[in-house]
Amino acid sequence: MPKFELYQKVRVVHVPTRLDAFWPSVCRRSPRVGDTGAVVEVYLDPHEAYCVEAVLPDGATDWLVDFLPDDLEAV
Repeated sequence: MPKFELYQKVRVVHVPTRLDAFWPSVCRRSPRVGDTGAVVEVYLDPHEAYCVEAVLPDGATDWLVDFLPDDLEAV
């Protein structure tokens, strides 16, 4: 059973340092500890992970990053 559900609001508790975690074509900046976003994809294979998106007030993507379960907490 996944730790988080699709569209669940989460808070960043650890920023990944893996370069493959970031979606640079849509990121305006890197996430910071304390930032919040919504789970937009749940990965279960080969391991549990989550794609989380944070948006700006105008609806544009601020960042889009893949996180491991321990990188996030529920809001």
